[in-house]
Amino acid sequence: MFSIANNLVAKFAEKKGNDRPQGVAKIIAEALAEFRPYMPIIRSLCHPGLHKRKKRVEEIMYELGLAGQNNKLEDQSVNSLKKVNVIKLKDKLDEISEFAVKESSNESTYNKMKADWEPLAFECKSVAGKDSYILDGEAIELI
Repeated sequence: MFSIANNLVAKFAEKKGNDRPQGVAKIIAEALAEFRPYMPIIRSLCHPGLHKRKKRVEEIMYELGLAGQNNKLEDQSVNSLKKVNVIKLKDKLDEISEFAVKESSNESTYNKMKADWEPLAFECKSVAGKDSYILDGEAIELI
């Protein structure tokens, strides 16, 4: 959207009589330019893996200076984030969000592996003449 708005400003500047459309395009381009630095932060804060992790959300609220005020992360607007100068916290918020996403991914992987292995039954068979056991390949079956 930012590049489209800038392209429109340039196109309207080429032709005479396009002052009003060019003015609108400039306003939109300026608003998008002001909003642009917040996009990576919004992306970090809106990741579904983050919201499954209460501890990580609490860390973010602490970093934002909003901990213990009955505020919820999902209730924060861009304007409220601007008030706490969220840009200076970008790296820390990215780090917390990244941890949460990795934790969520690991949990999903673990749950899938557990579900895949749960229905399997293994039996051990003693090795003749030794005090050891091996898995009986024929006994591995779905329950």
